[in-house]
Formats: sequence, structure tokens, C-alpha cells
Amino acid sequence: MNSISSTMAMQFDPSQRWKSLSVLWSAVQVFFFGVSILLLLLMVSFNLQILPERGQIEFAFIVIVVPILLILSIVQAQRSYHQSVSRRRQILSGEWQERTQFQPAPQNQNALPSTPIWLGIRLNLAPIILNFILILLCFGGILLLLWSLYSTWATFLNNYGNAATAIALDAWLRYVVLAIILWVTWTALGVFVNLRMRRWLCPELEATEDGLAAWYPGEEVIIPWDDVRYFALVKQHKSSPDPNNWAYEIGDGEKSIRWQQPYMAKRMYPLYVSELPRDQYEQEFANLLSLIAARTGRPLLDMRLK
Repeated sequence: MNSISSTMAMQFDPSQRWKSLSVLWSAVQVFFFGVSILLLLLMVSFNLQILPERGQIEFAFIVIVVPILLILSIVQAQRSYHQSVSRRRQILSGEWQERTQFQPAPQNQNALPSTPIWLGIRLNLAPIILNFILILLCFGGILLLLWSLYSTWATFLNNYGNAATAIALDAWLRYVVLAIILWVTWTALGVFVNLRMRRWLCPELEATEDGLAAWYPGEEVIIPWDDVRYFALVKQHKSSPDPNNWAYEIGDGEKSIRWQQPYMAKRMYPLYVSELPRDQYEQEFANLLSLIAARTGRPLLDMRLK
């Protein structure tokens, strides 16, 4: 199979899975946003004149701008993926051979890092639980405040108002509660999707004498050292000059393994953390880069899109 056709028929590409999740999530957000706008319109009985003039302007701005931004995120995800495919095709065909300034090498030139090298990760529950608690407390506080206001207004209307106004207030409260439930669902789903997307960026890795194995959600990918056709830098975060915090990829023309460590860009609360102590994990990460360079005999190419 030639270089170009093998790239077009890539059997396993983690960046494609990540892109698909990103596009799907953007589409889901468009749906949730549309339902939110519908609830808002129901709350004002489709009469925007109820809102103050500034509120009408802000509403129109949000309705126009937010969908455009979400659609642009879909376009950008598609564009970035196809650009990376094009760059991978150039690398496989030999058209692109630009090397990075950083080239991994064993600290001791006479000895390779020992194998196996295992880079396991686990879900970091603490920030997830904390975020959900804060979300529930926030929305719970909003519900209590709304119920208190509703009780006050209901008592006032029963004494001094009319039945029509009381019915309208009841309907308004129902829409507010539905909106809050919608936003809680939206936030919870966003956390789940983010966890899934991060998992495609941070697989569990094991390097042996024979090759590199990676475990993605429901997928195990193994590439023998002799089959590796390129070793490339995929992404370098501007906030981190440390090569341990960059994203890398190796491929054999039919499948690829793309990975970065869970502490990418020094996140304060990473969603995934290493099974090893952080210092040991970073050392093993550096050893993995050195081992790949030594076993494959291939330089680290610059696959970044500039």
C-alpha cells in the first residue's frame, strides 16, 4: 500500500476520534442553546417588548453570535483535522522532513532506557466531584431564591392581584425551573464529553522491546518499532517549553498513536492523572521519547500546523 492511499485509509487515527467528538459536542450545544432560547421566549410569552431596550439588544446579539461561534468551532475542527491529515501525507511521502530543534536522545548514549516503560493514567475524581458540588450548590441556591420570590409574589397577588397574573407567574416559574434543569444537564454532559475527549489525548502507554502499545476508549493499538514510519511533534503549548508537555505521534501508515501527558500545559486540576508519582511519570515520559528515537532510528519531525 503506497503512502498516500494508506493515509487516506487510516485504520486508526485518535485525532479523528477526538475531532468527531468535538464536532458532535458543538452540534449538541447548538441544540441546547436553541432550547434555551425557546424557554426564554416562552417566559416572556414571545413578547420581547417586555424586556428593557438594552435587554432586547443583548438578546439579539446572543442569538446571532453564539450559534455563529459554535458553527465556527465545527468548521475549525474539520479544518484542523484535514490539515493534519495533509501534513501526515506529506511526511509519509517524504515531501516534509522538517525536524524539531529538540531531538530526544538517551542521557547515556551507551545505554537505552530499560523496558517496559509503562505510562498509566487514572481519572482524577477530586475536581470532578468538587465541580458537581459547586454546580448543585449554585443551582440549588438559585432555586431557593426563586421559590422565595415566588412565594412572596404569590402571597401578594392572592391578596391584591388577579387570577390571570397569578397564572402567568406560575407559568413563568415552571419555565425557569425547566431552564435550570436544562443548564444542569448541559453542564453535566459537557463534563462527560470533556472527559471522553481528554481520554483520546491521554492514552495509557506501554513500550516494550517489540513496540509501543496504546489503550484508548475501547481500542488497543500496537505498532512494532520496525513498522514505525514517522515520529512527529504534533503540538507544542506556548505556555510550556518543557518537551514532556508536548503532544507526539508515531504511525505506520495505517494506524497512528497520538499522546500527551495528562499534566499538559500545567493544568491546575487535570481530569486525568498518572498512576505513578508525577516526577517519576515525567521521567518515564522522557525515557519513552528517547526509546522511540533509538528503536526506530527516526528523527522527531515537526508536524505542527503553522
